[in-house]
Amino acid sequence: ALIRHSFMNDLHADGIQVSQMPRLSIIVPAYNAESFLSKCLQSLAAQTYPDFEVILINDGSKDNTLALAEDWARRDSRIRLFSQENRGPAATRNRGIHEARASWIMFVDSDDYLELNAVELLLRLKEEKKAQIALGWYVKENLKGKRYPLHQQAPDGVISGKKAYLEALYDLRIQNFNCMKIFDKVLFDGIQFPEGDFLEDYQTIYKVFLRAKRFAITSQIVYHYVVHDESVLNNKDTWLKLHCKWLEVFVQRYEHAMSASILSRREKQLYRIYCIRKLIRLASTLSWQDWFFDNERKPEDVEIAVQKTQETIGRIYGREVRPEDYERVVKQTVKKKILVRLFYW
Repeated sequence: ALIRHSFMNDLHADGIQVSQMPRLSIIVPAYNAESFLSKCLQSLAAQTYPDFEVILINDGSKDNTLALAEDWARRDSRIRLFSQENRGPAATRNRGIHEARASWIMFVDSDDYLELNAVELLLRLKEEKKAQIALGWYVKENLKGKRYPLHQQAPDGVISGKKAYLEALYDLRIQNFNCMKIFDKVLFDGIQFPEGDFLEDYQTIYKVFLRAKRFAITSQIVYHYVVHDESVLNNKDTWLKLHCKWLEVFVQRYEHAMSASILSRREKQLYRIYCIRKLIRLASTLSWQDWFFDNERKPEDVEIAVQKTQETIGRIYGREVRPEDYERVVKQTVKKKILVRLFYW
């Protein structure tokens, strides 16, 4: 069983006397979440490990979210409710980190929910492995509970923060989501989610991974990621803007890796090869718009996306790369990869 720690008295900044200091703060941003919020909060209220606080932030909702949140806060004293004008998920998570009283934090989106033993499982894992981050597996499902197939997730074990950083950069078994994890709050010191922007996790979490010494993983499912049409990532009207932002962030991540002193010359060159090949595959796929998008994207949007992707390839490759050059460049990277593995350290 998870060891229960004694809690110390604390005086909150707003002058309210708090009888206990929780070890974990669960941050839940909520915007127009009336259809999902109760299921999310019920999964928190019923956790097998109860000693935590919930930082529930109503981000300027225009539906019944605030009323639902107020009702939940009245029923469960662990829920601390905040309400603000709409500022977006990044700003809301930043506020959640600021308001959190615990030294450990966890993020749960208001349209998702936890397995009932998720908190206990991750806290026990984190303590036993003396890790700064604990990660569990997740499932992806629709509103009716139908699950979608996922690529392989990381197996049980303990890895370094550097290894987790590389896994995230390569989009492998450890992903850039803020959820299904418990973090040391201190890892976020000086790192904020970019406010008013897309892909806030993709811009942030890999940097947090690099600060951790030990990263503990369990293959047990702790999180249910619910897919629905209201999600920004599933909105075809914002697809081009989202794609261009992804390209911009992709370059930022590449530059971060190239400047990371913890990576060897070999690791940096292998990542450069990966980036070039990934972008070429993407540009080629975008060009097959007739079947790939099933008429869901505007042809002019796809044309712009292809052009922007080609420009990004050239930025990382070091000179312009045209579609007729793709095959030659890919063959070059195959040879380069062999040389890097043999002679770069």
